[in-house]
Amino acid sequence: MQKIEIALNLLAVDHLLICLLYPSINEQQKLKDVLTLLEPIKAATKLLSATSYPTIEEFSQAMVAALIHQKLEEYWNIIDKSFIVSAIFDPCTKLKIFNRTEVTNVKNIVQEIMDQYKY
Repeated sequence: MQKIEIALNLLAVDHLLICLLYPSINEQQKLKDVLTLLEPIKAATKLLSATSYPTIEEFSQAMVAALIHQKLEEYWNIIDKSFIVSAIFDPCTKLKIFNRTEVTNVKNIVQEIMDQYKY
């Protein structure tokens, strides 16, 4: 605040409009009082803003593990199909890694993907 006062005093000397708008000593004191009143509000706002976001401490390990598991379950079907298709087209494995009951399922998955690309 003191740096601003010094700069405004220098400007007020050279510019009539700034001199006319420059706060009086009484107004300056009121401004300082308002700033003093606002300091606790500023501190409270910073404190509340910093703690309003969830942090890892608010979640237990079991809760985090359950959320991760849930997301994996949602995406596993997509990932699983991708791995199956990759294994089939890999010349080293092809259908060798699947047992007889899985082969039918694998062929159906590949057929579904092929059907998506048909015109």
